[in-house]
Amino acid sequence: MTSSSEHWIIVGAGSAGCVLANRLSARADRSVTLLDDGPALEPGQVPVGIQGPNFFAALAEPGRTHESLMATRATGGAPSVYQRGRGIGGSSVVNAMVALAGSTDIYHRWGWTDVAAAQQRVALPQQLAAVETLGVVDHALLAADPRARRVALTRHHARRVTSAEAYLWPVHDRPNLLVRPESAVDRVLFEDRTATGVRLFDGTTLAADRIVLAAGAIHSPALLLRSGVDTPGVGCGLQDHPSVVFTLQLKQGVPHDRSGLAVAS
Repeated sequence: MTSSSEHWIIVGAGSAGCVLANRLSARADRSVTLLDDGPALEPGQVPVGIQGPNFFAALAEPGRTHESLMATRATGGAPSVYQRGRGIGGSSVVNAMVALAGSTDIYHRWGWTDVAAAQQRVALPQQLAAVETLGVVDHALLAADPRARRVALTRHHARRVTSAEAYLWPVHDRPNLLVRPESAVDRVLFEDRTATGVRLFDGTTLAADRIVLAAGAIHSPALLLRSGVDTPGVGCGLQDHPSVVFTLQLKQGVPHDRSGLAVAS
C-alpha cells in the first residue's frame, strides 16, 4: 500500500464493491482497502462450478453462500434461508447471470438521462442469450407469449463474468489497492458522529478517512445496527424481486446437457 492523502475502506467485495474499488483506486492520491468475509477469487483458480452457465452448480460451491442466513421476504411471511453470494465477487459469483436494467418508467423521478449514463459506465460485458443455446423449454416459453423476450446475460464467450473478473482483475497490480478476503467486519468505529475505521471480528482495527458499506441489502444494515446506527428504518423494508421456481419432467428422448438442463435439438 502506497502513502496516500486519503484512505478508503470498502466493506463488501460483491457486485457493487468491486466496481467501487476499481473506480476509487483509479486516483493515485487515494489508497483503497476492499474487505470481504469470504474466500478469494483469483485468475486461474476459479472453481468449475462458477465458470459454467449453471448457477445451481455455482451455488453448490463450498463457502460461496451464507448458508445460515435467514430473512423474511414478504410482510407476514416466515423467515427462510436467503441465498446470497459470499467472498470476492459476491452474488455475481453464484447468480443466474441475468442482466436486467429495468423499465425506464421506474427511473423517471430520478431522471432517466442520468441513470442511463451511469449504467453505461458500470456495464459488464453482456450478450443476449443466443438462439442456438436455448433449450426446448426456452423455445416453448418464447412461443407461448408474444411478450416473452430473451434477456441479456453477464457472460462472455459462454462463461460467467463476475464483478471480480470485470473490475478487480484488470487492476490487481495497483499499488494503492489492497483486497482482503476472509476479513469479516464486526462494526464501524466512530469518534463522535464521524466514522474513523472498522473493527473485524478477530479484533483487528483498521483506520480510514472514508468508509463505504457495500455488503448488500442484508449485511449492510446489520453492520449499521451492530455499530449503533439505529436510525428508524435501518434493517426494515427488504423487498426482493418476485421469482417462481418450478421443475419440469422432460419426456424420454428430450436431449439435455450434463447439468440436466434441456438443450435445443
